[in-house]
Amino acid sequence: MGQCTSASTKSEKYRPLGEVFRAKVLPVHGDVELPGAGINVGLCASGGGCRAMSFSTGVYRALNELEVLGKLDAISSVSGGTWCSSILMFAREFKGAPIETSELLGKVTIPADLTMEALKEEVPLLSGVVNGDSSTIVKALLEEHKGREYEVWPKLMSEWLLRNFDGLDSLEAYMALEEDLKRIREDNPQLEKKRFLTPRTDKPRTFIMNGCSLAPLKYEASNDNVVSFQMCPDFTGSPFYPQNQQVKYSMAPMLPCKDFGLSGLRSLNRTMGGGFTETFAFGGAAPKEQSGGEKCVLKEPSSPFALPYAVGISSWAAGGALNQARGPEW
Repeated sequence: MGQCTSASTKSEKYRPLGEVFRAKVLPVHGDVELPGAGINVGLCASGGGCRAMSFSTGVYRALNELEVLGKLDAISSVSGGTWCSSILMFAREFKGAPIETSELLGKVTIPADLTMEALKEEVPLLSGVVNGDSSTIVKALLEEHKGREYEVWPKLMSEWLLRNFDGLDSLEAYMALEEDLKRIREDNPQLEKKRFLTPRTDKPRTFIMNGCSLAPLKYEASNDNVVSFQMCPDFTGSPFYPQNQQVKYSMAPMLPCKDFGLSGLRSLNRTMGGGFTETFAFGGAAPKEQSGGEKCVLKEPSSPFALPYAVGISSWAAGGALNQARGPEW
């Protein structure tokens, strides 16, 4: 979230500070217009790994053939649906060559025509994007990131899923809407030469990659403390306070407190959710003041909240298992 600057500084030309960003913050519990207002037609792309990705590709292909895809106002996706939708929304080039939506999705196929010969033909780009054997890549990444297994899944998304689409695989590119770039760079001159990834302007204006906040490391996630987490090119955050109260986490039963110097710390209460911050500034520490505003001061995140991280969080069901593969030094 963010802390607002005073009203008297709103017209100030800011100097590069290096340690803070100035960005919009939207508190949900307030009289503000939330992103996505005015949506009339939306599509939800469900999860399920590669099967969900294939299914979503077929749906988008049919909608494009029927000239309906361009009439969507919003796409909301999760997991395998996000794998497909993120490429659809952002991809402009494939291995250095510009691509159109029809090339990305391919032609509509009729099941009766899917002979073995037809299946041997070159598949559409979005149906054959995976770059190598994922298990081989995972094994190499686990070896490289011992003790930091939480980095493996987003990097797998970068190397296995997004690599062939120029720029989408970058872990150093900020996300924003094209229409906001000028303002963001004027308010944050230190970002003038930084790379930004923006959605294609011929795609739905609103794109939501859905995930959830589970529990801090060493604490147990349950149905009572899972919090919705939404990631968009323009804003990222959690849209509401769960049951309007703090979330309680209990110490994971397999981790005795005494073994980690946490004697007596058997539960943890935290305020979760309640608003959105612009995605380019997401990831720094949340300040105490969260009243929202147009030019709020946020601590600069240690690294950009890049697309592979958002896609990874949205498909964390498998990533969570990798996160448990910790060595003895943990």
